[in-house]
Amino acid sequence: MSNSHTTPTAIDAAIDQALHELQSAAGHIQKDADDLVSHAAKALSEAAAALAVQVRRQTDAVKTEVDRDVHAHPIAAAAGVALAAAALTGLVVASLSHKGPEAAAPPPPKPR
Repeated sequence: MSNSHTTPTAIDAAIDQALHELQSAAGHIQKDADDLVSHAAKALSEAAAALAVQVRRQTDAVKTEVDRDVHAHPIAAAAGVALAAAALTGLVVASLSHKGPEAAAPPPPKPR
């Protein structure tokens, strides 16, 4: 029998080389993945900033239009605010009524 456990063979060398190449590839894949995640995060951040600017412009435009309408029609604006308050109150009451009084009561005792 040969002493293959102590003497490296061509198969051992090939396995070692393959292991080294796999470890190296794993390192490159990790670096590539990190780069891709970084690029994606940067792109997402830039998109979020652009969206915030767009929302701000639209909000300013809506605010200007609402201010103009309120000054032109103060009675209608007051009625709109009252209607919105009534609708909000209705939603709150409806939400509370779905829970029912039993939601606040302790559970009944278990039968023995």
